[in-house]
Amino acid sequence: MSQTDILLPCPFCGSTKLKVLEGQIIGNRPLGPNRMIRCEDCHVTGPWTPLEDAVKHWNMRTDLTSKEILTAFKELKVSERAELLWELEDHVPR
Repeated sequence: MSQTDILLPCPFCGSTKLKVLEGQIIGNRPLGPNRMIRCEDCHVTGPWTPLEDAVKHWNMRTDLTSKEILTAFKELKVSERAELLWELEDHVPR
């Protein structure tokens, strides 16, 4: 069984139509053979990382509700919010 066989459904829409994208990243991301997992329904993506890490990140889940996450976000300083949004840029649905 390959690691891509153990992908959990999309955490945003629940779809199981997932695609592993391959490529190299240029700019502020590392060069090298990296992978990114993308939901083919809502187009949310995981980070560009080596395949093993891409699967690990995709399969991460939280027990927090959306309301709890929003409350925690509002408690951050403005600079911390901006930094978090910058880091999450590649992971939000488009």
